Amino acid sequence: MDEARRLIQQGFHEEFAITAQQQTQGRGRHNRDWISPSGNLHMSVVTRDVPPQQLSQYALMWGAVMQQVLADLTKADVRCKWPNDVLVEGKKISGVLIERCLNPNALIVGVGVNILHLPENVLFPATCLADHGGEVINAEQLAARITDQYVKMRAHWEQNGFENIRKSWLNVAWKLNSEINIRQETRNVVGIFETIDENGALILNTHSGQEKLLVGDLVEGNGCY
Repeated sequence: MDEARRLIQQGFHEEFAITAQQQTQGRGRHNRDWISPSGNLHMSVVTRDVPPQQLSQYALMWGAVMQQVLADLTKADVRCKWPNDVLVEGKKISGVLIERCLNPNALIVGVGVNILHLPENVLFPATCLADHGGEVINAEQLAARITDQYVKMRAHWEQNGFENIRKSWLNVAWKLNSEINIRQETRNVVGIFETIDENGALILNTHSGQEKLLVGDLVEGNGCY
């Protein structure tokens, strides 16, 4: 993502994708380390023309992209974890991190997938594609499938809106209709995960009423899911 930002600042005005064989300073949400050995996928996609008010829709679209690509590679259960993670059999296999580059205005989408390796001693249990059989694929092949699926789903989103993507995401949502805990910077919000609304907000039914959340981490107790 740092390299993508550097290229943007040097004048790359088109949308593009880049990959790294490995990373020494990989990061996830809230600057958590993202372990990035050779053999896994580390990719950044640069895009433009995403209005700020549609960023939640865009982020959930990326979750749907990743779920569909990974579900085609394994017969295991593949789910979307709010907001941008993908789980296989309840363990994290992929994450998406979106950052805005203000000058010029662009989004940098960092995508990580555990193909051959998985991190140890992490807050949330992890897995990798190699542990679930299915089709054998390398990072270059996976990057091509993800970008192809992204281009198709982005075109659908722009032409037809968010509703079909919202339904697809909810069909594979992790913890839907269950009690969850959303950790934000200044508070935790506990309630039943009811749905995702038309703007991409998570709808949570709490003891004090309905909450609409656009940011946060899905956590359990004092630890991260």
